[in-house]
Amino acid sequence: MRYLFIMRGCPGSGKTTFLKENNFEHMSLGFDQAREMFSGLYPTFEGESISLSSYGMKKCIDFVFNALSERMDRGETLFFDATSLKQKDISRMANEGNRYGYTTYIIDMQKDTSWEEIVHRNNTRPIEDKVPEEKLLTMFENGKNSVDVPGVENLDKNSFWNVWNNIQIQEIDGNQYDNIYIVGDIQSCPNSLGKAISDNTALDDEKSLWIFAGDLFDRGPNAAEVFSTIYPHLDNIILVEGNHETNMRRVISGTAPGKMFKTTRTSYNQIISSGYEKSDIKQLLKHAVPGVIIHTPHKRIVVTHGGIHHDIVHNIDEKYKYLPAHSIISGTSEREYVYMGKCNYNIRDYHLIDGAVYDNTIQVHGHRNAGDYVTTIGTNTVINVENKVEFEGSLRVVHINEHGIVDIKEYVEQDSVESGNQSIGDEKSEKHILQLNSHPYIIRKEIEDGICAYNFSRAAFQKGIWDNISTTARGLMIKNDTVVARGFNKFFEPNDWSGHGFSLQDMYNPDKFSYPVTVQEKINGYLVLISVIDGKLRFFSKSGITDYSLEAENIFYSTIEYSDVQKLIKTLHKNNVTLACEAVTPLDPHIVNYNGSTFLSPLACIKNDWKFQLDKKAYRNVQEIFENNSISMPEEIIVNTPDELQEVLDNVKNKANTEGVVIIDGNNNMVKFKSHYYTSLKKARSDLRKVAQEKSDRLKKKNESIQRKIDEAKVNPKDYFTQGIHGEVLDIQGLQKISVCTTYSE
Repeated sequence: MRYLFIMRGCPGSGKTTFLKENNFEHMSLGFDQAREMFSGLYPTFEGESISLSSYGMKKCIDFVFNALSERMDRGETLFFDATSLKQKDISRMANEGNRYGYTTYIIDMQKDTSWEEIVHRNNTRPIEDKVPEEKLLTMFENGKNSVDVPGVENLDKNSFWNVWNNIQIQEIDGNQYDNIYIVGDIQSCPNSLGKAISDNTALDDEKSLWIFAGDLFDRGPNAAEVFSTIYPHLDNIILVEGNHETNMRRVISGTAPGKMFKTTRTSYNQIISSGYEKSDIKQLLKHAVPGVIIHTPHKRIVVTHGGIHHDIVHNIDEKYKYLPAHSIISGTSEREYVYMGKCNYNIRDYHLIDGAVYDNTIQVHGHRNAGDYVTTIGTNTVINVENKVEFEGSLRVVHINEHGIVDIKEYVEQDSVESGNQSIGDEKSEKHILQLNSHPYIIRKEIEDGICAYNFSRAAFQKGIWDNISTTARGLMIKNDTVVARGFNKFFEPNDWSGHGFSLQDMYNPDKFSYPVTVQEKINGYLVLISVIDGKLRFFSKSGITDYSLEAENIFYSTIEYSDVQKLIKTLHKNNVTLACEAVTPLDPHIVNYNGSTFLSPLACIKNDWKFQLDKKAYRNVQEIFENNSISMPEEIIVNTPDELQEVLDNVKNKANTEGVVIIDGNNNMVKFKSHYYTSLKKARSDLRKVAQEKSDRLKKKNESIQRKIDEAKVNPKDYFTQGIHGEVLDIQGLQKISVCTTYSE
């Protein structure tokens, strides 16, 4: 646990002996141990000795303090075994302890030890450990002077034992409460927390005890709102420390390495931006405890963040002071994980119980095993309150009433984002802007005229990290806290690997997917957003004003009659919508071959609002405007039943030279469905590009059929680069023309 005992006294005062006799050696570190690592033994006239220059000694001291910091980071109980005679040395250790949330004591080991005894002990030491008597006397006299360091208590050996024996896990008499609520990992999800409080009782209710099992912050939409809900009630609640609280401690103390803990830094910025100070966050962390036991007439309830083996739970009073805080926060894992400083997130809860019946205990934990609920063996019960509320799961709350009855409740953060079409919400724009600016997986880019473009990051895409904010940030253009142009919310393929979106089974279920549905051809180009700002048409790609948006603007004005441009301006302005189009040009070759055509294809009209809404009436008006221009409208059909939809999708799946379709149900839920032709070539495209760039000699084994065709055609992919909008690009359509990729469907 986070306790630092600084041994103080001249050589021979019994510091190391005391640690050995009381089995504290494994919790100690000091300079003697390090000096033996930095130097072997050298012969002298008096015997053997280590040999360290002042530079070597400095490296030795830095090494010890680095080791001290590393062990403090994991919350180990520590004894610093050194003379510690100078106030500056003690202050340095105490300051380091403060950064990691430690309580620090000085143990005066020299008190009540005479000079004669010190000399006797020095004379019986091995020659390499002896100290010249004159120097020893100076150190002895310095050791008699007391040292006062703010926040550090001075102890002697007797008072140390009083402190040591009282280091116990926090225990609470639950008999004074009618209700006990244990809340799982909140992860910056204030709506679910608010629902839990509203459904039960206020945090300041004197007859109720609220215990939070850790991980208040990170990954979810709004850390500031969670903080403002809990912070005023710190004296009425119990906060069990989770790994994300540990990360927050690292961030505010400056001990977090480099740019690690990105989501925690986001939470910190959200809290500070809402008007709180760093000292407020420190105050909250000061209230955090590694674990807590509640005694009720019916049960003994042990709450930790990570979940610990029941043998530790049974002997927690004896073992607690010896345990690193990290071992309780991250929980018990197999040795292979612990040795590497890791936690096994997939260990099943029944591993926390060894099958023996010790007592009538309930262990409650969060952190891992999301989805697990309750494990019972004999009278031992483990309840898991982690259920990924930030990833469309739920916030679990264990309720234990005065009769000992246990109930487990669940609260979701928001309506499902399964289709990616839900909005940020209907609150004030200022809140939306805060959420966007502080989101760890959203990139903000200032473009021009006070317009900012918001897009989800590559990491969000690659890791499948989606919530109701990041799905909205897909070509979202903001000016003066107002949406002036926007694209579609992020939407998914059926059975998407990220776990978001609809399954095919859901799509064929009229109770989950509203029929009739519109099936629209998916044009294979790049997205363009056209909106009216300050009376003028503005063109954006998802990233804002780019070479791609400028090329789309050129295509538009070379295609549309002037009178129709004016009609379009009037329609977009009147309805306050963005026209989303797909741009196709040989300058940006994609997989589907449009025979060198250049065109824009209008896809939909989207309301310029925080909430995603399709405006079908405005889109019909746009279609009428474009009837007399060489604009390629995507093909659309209306499908009335699940059987009809299944037939359509089966045909699309096996169709060549098409990307696929977009399905839009009656509630504007959107799903994209790709052809096998398209997905196969898309998977091979990056492999082809590496060969073309001579980063690889041949395609990977999974693309062996394409490699055979390349060999048969005797072509080199590096010859199939073409000038694109933004530099050279692989001309995959050119490769298809020579039948290298045309029939790839194996």
